[in-house]
Amino acid sequence: MIFEIILAKAIAEGLTALAEKLRVMESKIAGASAGLTTAELQSYASQATNVGTKLPNEVVLGKLIEGSSASYEQVAKSRGSGYFWLNDWDNLNARLGYENMWEINKQYLANRVSEGRTFVLVHDPSTATGSFLREIEYLKSQRYADPVKYDGYWRMTK
Repeated sequence: MIFEIILAKAIAEGLTALAEKLRVMESKIAGASAGLTTAELQSYASQATNVGTKLPNEVVLGKLIEGSSASYEQVAKSRGSGYFWLNDWDNLNARLGYENMWEINKQYLANRVSEGRTFVLVHDPSTATGSFLREIEYLKSQRYADPVKYDGYWRMTK
């Protein structure tokens, strides 16, 4: 009896994970075909802009770790640095798709690059994946130097 319960739970968890993967794939496909206008990108990027109070010329990037003080936005808040945050991320992602969400993120980065900001990476860039990796690659394409370890984090500057 216990074996059957454990097996049923494992199957249910597997199906939930599979459903999430399919939802993400569907979101990517839907988003890829529905590009945003420049005005929409700027509007969303503006909504995502959180300016630092102590270190306004610094932007923190990293991984989102929900409920953790090590999450990039929590580190940014504690440092008084700027960071990217859209309050309605899940709904926007479901509606706009992964690629459009990346375009919003990239517009945010472009705005900060044009302001000459320094970027602080709060997680090891050599293990970066997903959007965090794309952010690092984008900054390198904008002639930012490779990340340099500094004061427990990594910095990217021009």
